[in-house]
Amino acid sequence: MKVLFKPVGGQSPVAWLLQIGLLAVVWAVFKKTMTHTTALLIAAVLIIVLFGSFALTKRFEEKE
Repeated sequence: MKVLFKPVGGQSPVAWLLQIGLLAVVWAVFKKTMTHTTALLIAAVLIIVLFGSFALTKRFEEKE
């Protein structure tokens, strides 16, 4: 669990993966394989989880 939230380049690997997921959503909208409404909902969930991962990363940094 600590490995997932240990900062690499200033952010945890979980945060990096979530940001790649956001890029995938943007790409899907650009290629018109996903509707804007669906993309908005998915992006909102990803951003909320991303901020949660930032908080967990900060908590793991404070413990060490």
